[in-house]
Amino acid sequence: NEAFIGRTYLAAIDHNTHVFRKNAVSATGKLKYNKVYSKRLKNHRIVPVKDLKTYDFWPTLSTRIIQKRIDDDDSVHRRVEISEEHPKNIAPSISFHPIPKTDDLVKQS
Repeated sequence: NEAFIGRTYLAAIDHNTHVFRKNAVSATGKLKYNKVYSKRLKNHRIVPVKDLKTYDFWPTLSTRIIQKRIDDDDSVHRRVEISEEHPKNIAPSISFHPIPKTDDLVKQS
């Protein structure tokens, strides 16, 4: 559970650090774009390319993670209980229906 929360925090830090990145510009000064195909709408569209991400927060964060591991007296092999609220315990898939067996799907097609 702590690992899941840690990954969620890391994703939030990454998002908040990079959410306001500027659009990338080519050497000639024009905005850069990528083509994206939408399966739902069945068409192509363009999205602006953003500047590269910077990871200025990483040295401080990694130092704290390593220090926390050094200070931890418990074994790495200790058993960790996963709470009932953990996403793995909520639903096995995003579908609201039971997951069919692969063989059954092959027979239906």
